[in-house]
Amino acid sequence: MSKNMKNNKKNHTVLIAVLKAFLPYTQENLLLATKPGKFINHLDYLEKQTKASRRSLSTTISRAKRKGLLKVDKHGNIVTSWRGKIKLAIGPINKTRHLLIIVFDIPEASRKNRDPLRRYLKTARCEQVQKSVWKTNYDIYDELTEVIKDLYIGDYVNLFMADEIHP
Repeated sequence: MSKNMKNNKKNHTVLIAVLKAFLPYTQENLLLATKPGKFINHLDYLEKQTKASRRSLSTTISRAKRKGLLKVDKHGNIVTSWRGKIKLAIGPINKTRHLLIIVFDIPEASRKNRDPLRRYLKTARCEQVQKSVWKTNYDIYDELTEVIKDLYIGDYVNLFMADEIHP
């Protein structure tokens, strides 16, 4: 394995660990929230595990913020964004009694925004009904509206709440 490949793998591991630290209810996040001292010990563990320096971890956090993988929520806390959740392949856990139907017709000129939407829908455990029609019974409405807003595709996406009727 070349030196460059080893560095990429190390950086990827550090990024995953950093994203998990800011994802609510993960072990890393609970340590950060309840026992900051233990989280610092966890950072020491990450340094040893990934052979990354504390400076490298700090740089990874800054880079993740710039790339939109981390964001600051309305309470001023750093959290993993929807882009970060895609990177971690973390889907929603709360189900609803209704279906959320997502219908979109995004022009080819906006393909760079359509593809991240599809990646998000796959990660969010949505089921593809047709090429541009998806459904889910997971509670993703708030996060999905954030995705639509961030990608500037609100004019091309319609959301519907429905109940499934079995004949």
